[in-house]
Amino acid sequence: VSRVRARVIHNWPLKLAAVGLATLMYGGLVLSESTQTFTGVIPVTVEGQPVDTVRLNDPGPVTLIRYFAPHGVPVTSSSFVATVNLGNVDAHAGSVNSRIEVTSPDSRIRVLGSDPEFVTVQLDPLDQKTVPVQVDRGVVPSGLTLGDPAVDPKVVTVSGPQSNVRQVVPVRAGVQIQPSALDLPPPAQLAPARGRARM
Repeated sequence: VSRVRARVIHNWPLKLAAVGLATLMYGGLVLSESTQTFTGVIPVTVEGQPVDTVRLNDPGPVTLIRYFAPHGVPVTSSSFVATVNLGNVDAHAGSVNSRIEVTSPDSRIRVLGSDPEFVTVQLDPLDQKTVPVQVDRGVVPSGLTLGDPAVDPKVVTVSGPQSNVRQVVPVRAGVQIQPSALDLPPPAQLAPARGRARM
């Protein structure tokens, strides 16, 4: 009995490692034979976007997914969900490269990887400021003399991505003067006019 026990215990770390390696190789073989690829368009949903930020771009979709599933399990685009979490992102970081998490609501499907694995998201803090309103009278018909325009309101508040808001100096109200000078123009649409950012 002791001789048999000695043979079993002898070099037991190597024997254990061999068993583990064989198991790993077998599992890898089975997995490689059962790994499948899905190609399609899976939209990426953005979660956890910091408050008071504006996303300047939408992440592109996931177009390829590698997954493992038992034979006979139907797989469609609805079998996968792709998300990117911005909860830990600095709102002032600008361009952020974040990992895309792809999961499946079907417990029989195990996602192994995706393409792309990362996405670049551009964030900008939400900002606002007050700017004056300027009247753009365009081309004044000949024979007419215009006085100073009355503007109401004289100032407005613009809001949006900080990088854009900082460039807005005034907003312009375009007014078209009719040759008869009798027809009153409709309320003007305001358009931001950009200039050099003021710090």
